Amino acid sequence: KYMKGWQKLREERYARMKKMGLVDADWPLSAQDSRDWDSLSDAKKKEMDLRMAIYAAQVDRMDQNIGRLLDHLTSKKILDNTVIIFLDDNGACAEFDELGSGPAAQLETKQGYVLSYGRAWANASNTPYRKYKHWLHEGGISTPFIVHWPQGIKQADQGKIIKEYGFLPDIMATCLDMAGADYPQTYQGNTITPLAGKSLVPLFKGQKAAVHTEPIFWEHEGNKAVRLGKYKLVQAWDKNDPDNWELYDLEKDRSEMNNLVAKMPEKTNEMKTLWQQWADSHEVESWNKIVEIMDKKKH
Repeated sequence: KYMKGWQKLREERYARMKKMGLVDADWPLSAQDSRDWDSLSDAKKKEMDLRMAIYAAQVDRMDQNIGRLLDHLTSKKILDNTVIIFLDDNGACAEFDELGSGPAAQLETKQGYVLSYGRAWANASNTPYRKYKHWLHEGGISTPFIVHWPQGIKQADQGKIIKEYGFLPDIMATCLDMAGADYPQTYQGNTITPLAGKSLVPLFKGQKAAVHTEPIFWEHEGNKAVRLGKYKLVQAWDKNDPDNWELYDLEKDRSEMNNLVAKMPEKTNEMKTLWQQWADSHEVESWNKIVEIMDKKKH
């Protein structure tokens, strides 16, 4: 199935996603992040085809079991009043090599459960975005978020694609909202950390306005990002370039191909300051500092 290669697969998926309305037609397809498929030997092509097929089979097994769960809820006559939220953990995983990791001889064996399909296929999985799990570019943190709730979502709103964004802490706030529960400020005399997210229920109900008007932040192993409205400031950690921030207008350029840092220095500095204030208030150590501490422990 995948002998056509990752370049062709990316192009086909990009065209289909635009047709479905999942991505804006103005967002360019990000640059290919691997060698050309046709540069591989026939034997390597067959191996890479199998690696991707095994990955796809895992997704197929997941789909089938979600179907079994829905059938069960339907048979119990509780499907309509059950809230189902589906999302990925993160973007596709490029670990640990461009062409996958682990010996090809272990494919389709019980010993091969830790094999990977590599950066080349992950690049196709993340169409049309840049980077992967671990990074904070859209290919690393964007995830489909599907909500099924017939009794809570009007029929006119069912099946719609919502363009507004949220982040994982919103799930807690959303569940509290749906349950009509309050979030406590204290428990047994202890102050509870304030709720970080916001309810996404208004979006389910057809609200057009954004849920987040305030900045939201990320940090993962030295990679940094802040989003404020349509703008996102992001940095991939580089010990040789500690100020390599990139600024993008995600409404026009969600595939992050047009860096606006040089054109919008004031917006860049504003968002850098916001990120640093958040990092300081949340005791987020810089990755350089963490590496330094780890090195000292080794020696």
